[in-house]
Amino acid sequence: GYPDERGGESTQVLLLDCVSLCVSAAELRGDSPGWISKHRARLLDDGTTIEISGGTVFRHEGGEERWRKNLDVYHLDTPTGTWTKMTDTSSWRQFRVAVDEDFADENAMQEMQNWYTGEILEDLGYPLELSPELTREGFDEDEEDDLERVHTVLVDGVPVRVIDSYGEVHLTIEGPIKQSVVESLLTSIRSLAESTLRTVTSVEEL
Repeated sequence: GYPDERGGESTQVLLLDCVSLCVSAAELRGDSPGWISKHRARLLDDGTTIEISGGTVFRHEGGEERWRKNLDVYHLDTPTGTWTKMTDTSSWRQFRVAVDEDFADENAMQEMQNWYTGEILEDLGYPLELSPELTREGFDEDEEDDLERVHTVLVDGVPVRVIDSYGEVHLTIEGPIKQSVVESLLTSIRSLAESTLRTVTSVEEL
């Protein structure tokens, strides 16, 4: 929707009357994904349940717009109009490291290739996890086209997904780890970004 119309705690679901062709908002209850976009939706084999996964959730926080990747799977039971959250990623955390890049600098462009191949992540001191299940599971379709920039490292046995996008490095910590380890990891990511001639402008938790 338009910026001044989007948002809200519930997911927008619309009903089409096939006779009158009128559209109305569905009255639903339960634990919904929220204001979500770019997600995947499919009808399950029972013919009545819609499954929602992936995508990005929008919300207002402190007067600012926030976009966060949806990490969970939701089911909508259409006969009862009830949402159910099927997964629990409450222990997962997401961070965005915003950077400025100088695309006119040839040396900077060469250094950035180390990010795209994942080679520079070996300097983090954590093992690189190459399992396809960890790199492809739950990704949006537009991200699947850029999997060469998606890598996973294991931090204290917990997968940490690192996505190098234009203008930001996105981290998803897929389980509980100590706050001191999180801070050390973010410091390392920041240092690596700056070592490739990029300027870190902000580090925020989503």
